[in-house]
Amino acid sequence: MKKLLVALIIGALMVLPMSAMAMDSISDADLGDITGQAGVTIIMEGDTITDVNINDIAWGDPDGFGTAGTTVSSENAGYLQLEGWNAAGTTVEDIHVKITIPSGEQLELDVASITGGDYEVVPGVTGAVIPDGKTAVKVALPDMTIDVTMPKMLKVGLSNDSTTTIAEDETLGTLGIGTLGISPGTPDALYIYAHD
Repeated sequence: MKKLLVALIIGALMVLPMSAMAMDSISDADLGDITGQAGVTIIMEGDTITDVNINDIAWGDPDGFGTAGTTVSSENAGYLQLEGWNAAGTTVEDIHVKITIPSGEQLELDVASITGGDYEVVPGVTGAVIPDGKTAVKVALPDMTIDVTMPKMLKVGLSNDSTTTIAEDETLGTLGIGTLGISPGTPDALYIYAHD
């Protein structure tokens, strides 16, 4: 009996705050007096860091030359590989890409219904319009930096297996890389809408 009484009291206490927070509906007249800007702002707290490491890249052809019925077997898979190496060519090194969005940057989302004519996203640029009658989402992107660290040398080779290191007799050559800098720009905003 005591357990039932305790459960009823806890249940009543849980329901009480919900009824105390009930909202009243707003009339159209009251709502007409409210002005403001619609949209959502997402603020990044703490640095957002994305690291990508690539040891090698391989492009494969699963059926080889695809010439069945010839006397020479050419139906085996083949791969063109690109591997990162240190300057001496003795150690495999990764291609490293780091994308950072600093703390405090904002991603903003706004939604608008276009009426009264096409909306020129970029004035004077053909095709850079949102047609009249469409609803669109505008996404304002945060600032970010992208750092790329490349190995001193890229080895290019052919192999029959994309998961192994390029053998010396399969090497086509090497590509030396000095300083590589990438400075991507981010647009002020992206506009997204559905086509007919």
